[in-house]
Amino acid sequence: MNTLISAKKLLQQEFSEVYDLFRKYGIGQSHIRTRVFNPLKFPRVKISDDHKEACEKYVSLMNENDLRTAIRSIKELLEKYIIYNNKIVQFYDVSAATLRAIDNNIEKQLLSSDPASLAGYYPDFPADSKVISEDILPIKSIKINDELKVFLVGSRREYYKIFQLNKGDLTPSALSMMQDVKEVSAKGMVSELSIDVLVLDYNSSRLELRLSNAVSMSKMNTSNFQKKLIKYVQGILGGKINDPIDFLSKVNDYYFANDLGRVVAFDFLTEEGVERTEKVRNRKDDLKNESYHIGGTEKVNKIFQSHSIAKVWDFKSDDGDHQVSLKVKGSLRLILKAGQTVDQVYLLDCFGESDYNYLLSKLLL
Repeated sequence: MNTLISAKKLLQQEFSEVYDLFRKYGIGQSHIRTRVFNPLKFPRVKISDDHKEACEKYVSLMNENDLRTAIRSIKELLEKYIIYNNKIVQFYDVSAATLRAIDNNIEKQLLSSDPASLAGYYPDFPADSKVISEDILPIKSIKINDELKVFLVGSRREYYKIFQLNKGDLTPSALSMMQDVKEVSAKGMVSELSIDVLVLDYNSSRLELRLSNAVSMSKMNTSNFQKKLIKYVQGILGGKINDPIDFLSKVNDYYFANDLGRVVAFDFLTEEGVERTEKVRNRKDDLKNESYHIGGTEKVNKIFQSHSIAKVWDFKSDDGDHQVSLKVKGSLRLILKAGQTVDQVYLLDCFGESDYNYLLSKLLL
């Protein structure tokens, strides 16, 4: 009997640790409820209540088999989150031979007995980030289907990050100053294991480099980490890859596309050389519906050069409402100089393959 109780307690502890991993990966409490636990038929919890505590109480009543199944499902959702959510993506048109060369070389790295392997840390963050090398190392290969394969690669990365805090992280004096606050966050420099994603799409002859922590990083960090990721791919390939796909020329198309997406931010240059920057205050609004915006685009006869856009699509389900977001972030100087490109896009709020593929259908027109 004591052995059974001990096994159940270990499972409960594992559940709590997996729950905390979602927070470490930056998922807010509302998304944990609606995108992770509601679909698994956990009890609905009010926003004002402690969701983790309620979940822990619920799993304490489960039998061991049901709890193991729940933990396995939660880990699968976490892996999907790691693969798809909040990525800065570069797309490369490459040959099948190039994809196979990348595939084979990374698989060889995974089979090697390198003591610096990161597989032991996946998907957790190590207690001491300094034990992780700054060099990119492969962690795991995942075969999505016969035409699509994913490699997870990781390295130690230093950057500023937003931390979600709970009441236990705050002093009594800080708590006394706050009223009706649902979530508190802090910003600080971190050094941790960061997991990026390489996607080999044999069907489309396309390579995707998905840089993680898209929302957290500054423009300078983004550039530095992308260069490191590209250098890793070129190293295991033994040569250069083609130039990434350019999206600067497509921003106008994304603006005018009748695809149910809401334009929440937009930057452009009129034919008279006037720079315009537009942004909604509420992400539920749509710039294209504003009369002044409609009049503005008509005034310039819909002829303008765009360099940045952010669009949002809404979804409703029995488990709760959610959004997916697409951003193309350029700058005015790019369209003032000939031959400039925007070769990275932000694909955000994706918790699985269907969300991500939906954004791809809007991006790759």
